[in-house]
Amino acid sequence: GNSEIQAQYFDQDSYIYKEGDEISDIYFLNEGYAHQVIPLYDNQRYVEITKGDHFGIIDILGCQIF
Repeated sequence: GNSEIQAQYFDQDSYIYKEGDEISDIYFLNEGYAHQVIPLYDNQRYVEITKGDHFGIIDILGCQIF
């Protein structure tokens, strides 16, 4: 697998991943903000992710990075 850190850019109002996607990456938010949404409720925002936060595979596994 590829273990190097690479910058990725996402357009506003785009999805980084969706419910049911296979998630194998950890994302570190360097700029801007993101939200986790609930598709069943018209994408209602329930978690705000801000600069310095991380998300992705660690949300599924419940791991913390130290």
